[in-house]
Amino acid sequence: MLGGGKVKKLYEFKGERYSIRGIARTLGISRNTVRKYLRASEVPWRAPRQKRPSKLDPYKEFIMQRWAEGVTNCKVLLRELQARGYAGGYTILKDFVKPLGHQHQPKVTVRLSAVVRWCSQTARCGESGASPWY
Repeated sequence: MLGGGKVKKLYEFKGERYSIRGIARTLGISRNTVRKYLRASEVPWRAPRQKRPSKLDPYKEFIMQRWAEGVTNCKVLLRELQARGYAGGYTILKDFVKPLGHQHQPKVTVRLSAVVRWCSQTARCGESGASPWY
């Protein structure tokens, strides 16, 4: 099927009395395609395709359950799905999960300056039995 721009040009060229061969050569399409469009009473439209089943379909319920439990890391989900027999890839999983949104979980970071201050305030770092790394 041709895009709207090519179809418009096809009809313009026909109005300017171009030959079928000339139109086909100019637009870079087959002569039969030009004939099909010129003979049709309306612009031909492609019929809508049926939606193909996804490799992820049998696992969507499991993914939703794990997502509700707080597992939002796609790599972790992929490993769990592969253990259940999933043969698809990472990208299809990521695309399915994207609209669900991430539950923003604050990341815990330990700054080196805070550890140094903590160690300098105690007599000797590690002697009290406490670890600065929790």
